Amino acid sequence: MHEPNLGSAALDALPSPTVVMEPGGLIGWANRAWWEAGEALLPKGVERRGEGADYHAAMARVLPTSDCSAIRAGLSAVMDGSTACFQYEYSCSIRSGRAWFHLEASRIDDAGNIVITHTDVTRRVSDEKTRAWQAGLDPLTALPSRARLYGLVADALSGPQPCTVLYLDVDGFKTVNDSLGHQVGDLLIRVLADRLGRRARVSDVMGRLGGDEFLVLAYDCDGERGLALAEDLRGAFAEPFALAGMRLSLTASIGVASSAGRTGSVDADTLIGDADAALYAAKGAGRDRVHLFTRELRDAARWRLEVATKLADPATYDQLEVHYQPIMHLPSGKASALEALIRWRHPERGLMMPDSFIPVAEETGAVVPMTRWLLDEVIRQTTEWAVEGVDVSVGINISACHLSSGTLVADVRRALSAHDLPADHLVLELTETSIAEDPVRGGEQMRELVAMGVRLAIDDFGTGWSTLARLLAMPMDTLKLDRSLLQGVCASDGVDVMSAIVALADSLRLRSTAEGVETLDQLRMVSEAGCDYAQGWLFARAMPAADLGRWMKARVADPSPWLDTA
Repeated sequence: MHEPNLGSAALDALPSPTVVMEPGGLIGWANRAWWEAGEALLPKGVERRGEGADYHAAMARVLPTSDCSAIRAGLSAVMDGSTACFQYEYSCSIRSGRAWFHLEASRIDDAGNIVITHTDVTRRVSDEKTRAWQAGLDPLTALPSRARLYGLVADALSGPQPCTVLYLDVDGFKTVNDSLGHQVGDLLIRVLADRLGRRARVSDVMGRLGGDEFLVLAYDCDGERGLALAEDLRGAFAEPFALAGMRLSLTASIGVASSAGRTGSVDADTLIGDADAALYAAKGAGRDRVHLFTRELRDAARWRLEVATKLADPATYDQLEVHYQPIMHLPSGKASALEALIRWRHPERGLMMPDSFIPVAEETGAVVPMTRWLLDEVIRQTTEWAVEGVDVSVGINISACHLSSGTLVADVRRALSAHDLPADHLVLELTETSIAEDPVRGGEQMRELVAMGVRLAIDDFGTGWSTLARLLAMPMDTLKLDRSLLQGVCASDGVDVMSAIVALADSLRLRSTAEGVETLDQLRMVSEAGCDYAQGWLFARAMPAADLGRWMKARVADPSPWLDTA
């Protein structure tokens, strides 16, 4: 039996289980801690492995093959002198639970004998695991956080059963934060987490991605069952939330994506991204609803990414065009004003209408620099027309994003100054909903613009929240009646609704303009209602500036036919 160079007494005093292993793999010597560890490690009825026993066989009794193979290879390298030291951490089940050990081996003589210590590091590993576990939790709700959720989805996708993810977003949460403060917003998130948790299945995992976004991972679940679960989760919003002395009625939009029925593999990023695309579709369809992912939504998501990327690059503005639609003064038959409408001549997709890219520009904030470009281009063109003797005012649509950015007044002033255009030749068209988002701040900016001489119009009137009191508070010049009102009038075969709106505009000293006039019957109704201004395809479609001159000359030559000669 080998007598260790360090002395048996010294090794025996070490608190960690320690052995000296001979070149053949047998244990030449073992200290007291090794023997005691054997009592705790080995199941009852199994003899202890001490001096003269095979070290690797002893370890194989408590460790899986992968650990045993790694340890065997490391010890062989130390034994043949390939490396001076070998370290390895492993865990094993002991009678009191699960334990972790740090193995360290060094060669002690030329014969190839090595000393191996096994230090218990269970407390240190436990602390590290606890910190790692806590790091994977959202601090506000104690639910799994984004990183942890992605890992859980990846694990679920590696299993044999299908899984489904539900991506939930609270409709209008920003309003709660902005109006009641972040403390109330945080309280709402905690209350909502509790409500959602009670509605999710016991087998599911729910976590918070951030803000007001939650994700539910449903195991052994296909798309149809995922839709049913999503409807259950929406039920958490049936009762108002009692917060800050108020009862808040909220809704949620949910996107659902499932791994079931897919050809090929899918990873966590893809599945969660698909659920996000479905959520976007649910919000786009009017909010407070559930939407199941389809391949068409993935194409739409890729298109949104392309639009967002390209519109963030000012070089893309070279592909933008401004088309102008005449606004007719009905009593005289003359074009009294124009509306500037932006178009994108995409290299692959051709000429694209605003509804295919403006919503993405508003979502990403790219609409603000784009509108600055539009202001400059339209004012430059209007100034050029004025020099040529064509004196018209031009309207430009302004996004709610631009109004909330706080830069609108400065942007308009800069563009007017750059081209020396009288301010009253510019009409800014704002929707009712854009004013509603921040009526106080919006009203301040509008009053500044009117003081400069800029004219303002309420666009798409009849689709938002307009009331007489709000209209009286806004320094507007024009009321533009949305085309849906005209279609409604046609359907009811009457002009009473439109007549009432025109009378309202007259009482407020507002000019009323009917949008979307496409037929002679609609024109007759607009005229009977007392509306003096109109625009629509009956008169002309929107056209580039170069074509507008020819259209104007044609109208002078023959002002009677209400036909599109563009």
